[in-house]
Amino acid sequence: MENQINDRISFKVFIGLPFGDPSPDHSVISRFRDRVGAKAMERIHAELLAQLQVKGIRSMRDWLWMQARALGVEPFEYETSLRR
Repeated sequence: MENQINDRISFKVFIGLPFGDPSPDHSVISRFRDRVGAKAMERIHAELLAQLQVKGIRSMRDWLWMQARALGVEPFEYETSLRR
């Protein structure tokens, strides 16, 4: 997750992290997961999926196409570039 946040502007926008700030490292995410516990993480995950579905994002492919459009790139070209 840390590398993805640093690599993709859309991830920083999604979590509300200013562009100049470093992303949280793996230990921050692990400590949070340990602190809230498995049941809370399941509820957080379910809520996140529900909010994405409300916005019309039902799959990773939907999200990739939405991200490509936001960046002004042809979705097919963007998806292909991520596979390289």
